[in-house]
Amino acid sequence: MVHRARSRCDSSISVALGLLGVAACLISGIALQGAAGAAPAKNTFHLASWLGGAYSDPRSKSFEYCAAAKSSPEKTGIAYSVDRSYRWGVTLSDPQWSFPKGATQNASLKIDDAPPMAATVVALEPNKLSIRPRDGLLFFARLRVAQQMQVALGGLVLKFSLIEGGEALSALTQCVLHSTHFSQRTKSSKALLTIDGVAKTAHNKEAVALASDIIGQMRVAKSELLTKPEDRPGFPADVMWKAGLVVGRLLILDTPIPMPRVSDAVIERSLEGCRGGFFFNKASEEISGSAIERVFASCQTPDTTMSSYHLVVPRPKSGYYILSAVSSGSAFIRVAHKAANEYEARLHSIIMPIVQRQARSVSR
Repeated sequence: MVHRARSRCDSSISVALGLLGVAACLISGIALQGAAGAAPAKNTFHLASWLGGAYSDPRSKSFEYCAAAKSSPEKTGIAYSVDRSYRWGVTLSDPQWSFPKGATQNASLKIDDAPPMAATVVALEPNKLSIRPRDGLLFFARLRVAQQMQVALGGLVLKFSLIEGGEALSALTQCVLHSTHFSQRTKSSKALLTIDGVAKTAHNKEAVALASDIIGQMRVAKSELLTKPEDRPGFPADVMWKAGLVVGRLLILDTPIPMPRVSDAVIERSLEGCRGGFFFNKASEEISGSAIERVFASCQTPDTTMSSYHLVVPRPKSGYYILSAVSSGSAFIRVAHKAANEYEARLHSIIMPIVQRQARSVSR
């Protein structure tokens, strides 16, 4: 069945909320059931407080989305979902709500001690709300390590405990990657992110100039180029630098291919190097008239969590710049994670002027 993008997203998120009503059934060992016409869930998973599974179209039997809901004694519930196009969603529900269907309202989202985020809330049903943050990539990056979230909607303030939410996001990622055969589809793309010694030498001057300009504009204390960077397994770099708790990386890709293939290659490489719970989100945007791709990837193990932001930016000559901001930590993971969040947000805002300036200097 073919749906419009927005319709499929709304449908999957709405059905995710059907999980809230059956959470107790799954805990009791009864099979997780779908809602709103969806086929019964497959590949179900049960964390201590999150219940989820994969759903398919009841007629075509094709995979549609994965969804998980948090079981809670409170009437107001929260659910996460991700569809077959890797679009993530969050919905809230309460049987006592009575919003006009389709109504929208501005909202403020506060996750742990991070600054509030702007969002729009849409009533999918009178008792079901869809959260649509202005910056969806940053929103889910914060949810990855979140303990709690507060939603301010007019005079209504809702608070949610998100304990084990990071594990639920990993389980949903595994669910959607398995259901869409992601690795099989992208195995030819990951070979794009390889460089030999000749290519690395040819790009060295350009990479160092761009990285040095970034360091100067970012103005993070104790930032410096790494003279002998060691490539993380499976993810090469032409140049690396240190910026506080963040490690910056730049890879120059000459190949003139569609940008989505590059972001898929970034995701596949990140997945390949992860030996724990994996999560990713991606977004296509436009800055200063140029299309870019943003990717957030996270690998969570019992000892540490690595957070990686990647920007895929058009290179004036040809191909792309792949810029990464990586942080990792254990006891202070939220500190390192926050540093990466802030670094990517700043880099995102200044990267195109830097690229344009570098292009002018080369042409002179």
